[in-house]
Amino acid sequence: MKKLLVAGLSTLLLAGCGTEEVTEKKVGNVESTEKAASVEEESQKKTDVIDVNKEVADTANIKATFVSVEKVIDKEWDEEYIDVKFEVENKTDKTIVIQAEEVSSDGKMIDESILNMSQDVAGGKKADAVLRIENYDGDLPAVEKDLEMLMLVIDDESYETIETHKVNVDFK
Repeated sequence: MKKLLVAGLSTLLLAGCGTEEVTEKKVGNVESTEKAASVEEESQKKTDVIDVNKEVADTANIKATFVSVEKVIDKEWDEEYIDVKFEVENKTDKTIVIQAEEVSSDGKMIDESILNMSQDVAGGKKADAVLRIENYDGDLPAVEKDLEMLMLVIDDESYETIETHKVNVDFK
């Protein structure tokens, strides 16, 4: 009985270790598929950019440059937002936080509930601070003629405001 059981198990093991025939298949236009996918992604996202590159602050603590305003319409994610980009250089040896308040455009205040900007900048470093204006419940405000805001420079440890800079940029 034992011999029969060992013979049966051996047969099963050897059958499982058999060779399998490998067939080669040619893979065609991989590049064209990738290109088609990237073209489709590009068509899903539309951006309008206004380049500004205007210095808005240069003190003993920071140097800030208003870089651009970019309106993005992303159909894939069904979102629409405006990014206002700043380059901020921290001239101190402490970490600071850059925030925005009292933002208005084209003579009209923008609701703070649709604004988001808080960027940490380590001592002696540069960072890109982005003010995102995004309204999930309605239309975005027009940002066509100008943008005004207060840029706050805040101490990261004490949360006290170190400086406040009035930013006023005309686009036309």
